[in-house]
Amino acid sequence: MIIKNKLSQTILLLAIVSFIALSIKGCKKEEIVIRGCGGTEQERLEETTFLAINTDVGFILLSDEHGVVYACRGEELRKHQDKLIYETLGLTKWNDYDGTWVTTNGTLFLPLLDQLNTGVSTDLIDFETGEFLLVSEPYQPKGITVEIIDSEKNGVLGYGYFIDYQGFKIRQDIIPAAEGIQVFKTKIDAMKIAYFVAYKLKNGIHPSTEPDDLLFFNIDHEY
Repeated sequence: MIIKNKLSQTILLLAIVSFIALSIKGCKKEEIVIRGCGGTEQERLEETTFLAINTDVGFILLSDEHGVVYACRGEELRKHQDKLIYETLGLTKWNDYDGTWVTTNGTLFLPLLDQLNTGVSTDLIDFETGEFLLVSEPYQPKGITVEIIDSEKNGVLGYGYFIDYQGFKIRQDIIPAAEGIQVFKTKIDAMKIAYFVAYKLKNGIHPSTEPDDLLFFNIDHEY
C-alpha cells in the first residue's frame, strides 16, 4: 500500500512538473516582426524598372512586380527622393516625370497598411532608393503582356488597355470604376491603371479597380 501511494505521488508530481513546463513554454514571448516602415525584413532590388507617377501625396513608383512603392518614413526622405529624380533625370516639374519609366536600385521593405489614407486598394511598400536612370528601350514586363490600345466610346477618342496573363485576358476599353462610359484621355493614364492591374494579377490579387484608385493615380475623368 505504501509503495502504491508513493507511485501515485510520483506520477502526480511528474504531471505537475510537465504542466508547469508546458505552461512556461506556452507563455514564451514570440519574436515580433515589425512590418512596413522600419521593418526588419528587407529585399534588395538592383536595376529594377518602375513607372514614375505624380500623385497628390508626392512622387511614387509603380511596378508590375511590386505594386505601389513609396518613401513612407518621413517627409525628409520623400523630399530626398523628389530631389533625386529631379536632378538625375533633369526634370523641373512634377508632371515632367509623370508616366516616365525609370530604373533604380533600392531596399524594399515588407508591405504595410495604407498609412497615408489614400484609399488605394493595395498595400504601400516602403522603399529607399538610389539614383534614377531613364529607361531607353520600351519596357517589357516579364511573364505578362500589357498593351495600351486605342479606344472610342460615344464618339470620344481615347485609350484603353489589354492584358494577357497566363491565358487570362482583360480588354478594357473604358476607365474601370468611373461613372458612365469614359475612355482614358491619355496613354499615361491608361498605363497607370494597366500596370496596377498587372501587378494584382501577378500577385494573386483580384484585378478590380476602385474609384479611390482613380483619384490616387490622378486619372483624368468625370465624377
